[in-house]
Amino acid sequence: MAEEREFEVIDKRRTRAEGEAKAETGSAQPEAEEAGPSATGGGGITEEELRAAMEEAGLSAGGEMPELSVPGALRFCVETLQGLAWIKMGIVAAPGSGKIEKDLPQAKVAIDAIGDLVARLDPFASGSERREMQTMLSNLRINFVQKSQSG
Repeated sequence: MAEEREFEVIDKRRTRAEGEAKAETGSAQPEAEEAGPSATGGGGITEEELRAAMEEAGLSAGGEMPELSVPGALRFCVETLQGLAWIKMGIVAAPGSGKIEKDLPQAKVAIDAIGDLVARLDPFASGSERREMQTMLSNLRINFVQKSQSG
């Protein structure tokens, strides 16, 4: 008969409420462990890309959350919608399934929303950032027209 081993399972995942409760009691929180591949949900975005997008939006991957800026949040939305637009035009495979999906009405909504957000970001953007956003928007619109005409 096999020996029975005792072991203890320690759940190192934290929720916001747990983190806040520990901070209020004054106990030190250990640094968050590096996220593994499952941390992004297999959505096709790398950990580095996620961290970069969060930092640009004014979010922190670990520790205290800094104050979120509206321009940073808008930039994050633009990047998210841009990725969705490419997927919905059928140019990029969907991260979850790896399949090419073509849904031009949804792509149009995403591109139109990006146009609105870019206009709102204009006062906060530098000259080079403004040009980059306009180029990105033009590329999306040109590809949308091409996809619309092809079928």
